[in-house]
Amino acid sequence: MKLSVKLFVCLMLLASSVSAQAPRLLKDVPLFPDSAIDAKIQEAEKVLFDETTAETRGLKNGEIKTLVTSATPEEVCRWYIEQLKAVEDTGAGFDPEIVGNGATSPVQYNLDYYEDQAFENQYEHDTLIYNGEWVKSSLQGRPKSANGKILSNGTFIWEFKNADDGRSEFCLVIDDISFDFYNKTYRPQTKIAISLLEFLEDGAESDEE
Repeated sequence: MKLSVKLFVCLMLLASSVSAQAPRLLKDVPLFPDSAIDAKIQEAEKVLFDETTAETRGLKNGEIKTLVTSATPEEVCRWYIEQLKAVEDTGAGFDPEIVGNGATSPVQYNLDYYEDQAFENQYEHDTLIYNGEWVKSSLQGRPKSANGKILSNGTFIWEFKNADDGRSEFCLVIDDISFDFYNKTYRPQTKIAISLLEFLEDGAESDEE
C-alpha cells in the first residue's frame, strides 16, 4: 500500500517530534540570542516562584531562570519552537509510555494573543484606570500572526522521568513586559522564564511521612 506524500510528511514530522530529546537540565535549555538576566526581574520571579511552589505536594526541587530581551514575543516564540522542535498543544496530550521508556515527552506549546478587551479603556466612575487606546497605539508597529492578532505570550511544557523514577516538568514562559502602566511608557521587552520542577516518585512522600 502506497502512502500519499502529504501523509508521509505528516508521519515523519510526528515521529521526529516524539523521538527528539528535550533538555533535562536547566543549564541545557537554549538561551535566546542576546537575552540576559535582569537582576531585579529575576529576584521578583524567584520570590513568586518560591511562594507558588511552597505547598506543592511531592516537590523535591525547584529552579527558575529569568531573562529579558528587546526582541518581540513573536521572534522569541518562533525561535524556541524551532530550537525545541515544539509542537502545538491540541489538547490530546501524549502517550505516557514515551516518558515511561526513558524519553522526554514532546515539547508542547500554547500561544496567547491580545484580545479586543485589551484595547478598550476602563474607568472607575469617571477616572480612567486602564488606557486601552494607548496599548493599541503602542502595538501598531508589531507584526500580526496568521490569525490577525498580536502575540502577548507563549508557554512551552515538557516532562520526563528522573533517575530515581520521580517526574520532572519543564515550563518555559515567554511574556510581553513592554508596558509600564504607572509611568505610561512603552519599551519593547520580552521576559523568558524557564522553570524546572522535580517531583518525588509516586508514593515516596507518604513513605517518608
